[in-house]
Amino acid sequence: MDNKIKKIINVVSKCLNLKEGDLDFNSSRKNIKKWDSLNQVKIMIQIEKNFNVKINPKDYEKITSIKNIPSVQLF
Repeated sequence: MDNKIKKIINVVSKCLNLKEGDLDFNSSRKNIKKWDSLNQVKIMIQIEKNFNVKINPKDYEKITSIKNIPSVQLF
């Protein structure tokens, strides 16, 4: 697992109040009960802060799994 994915898992685990070991590359809204719409917003905000990026608003809905986060358009 590359460093970027590890950092994303760390961010998501903090937002969802889960252990990093409870998450992996395939973790998503479909298989993590705590990943609701409110936590979705928290994840987006923390990704922007931790990676010093701005997520394109049209890509907000794509952030539904750990594996999708690196593919969003950042600017």
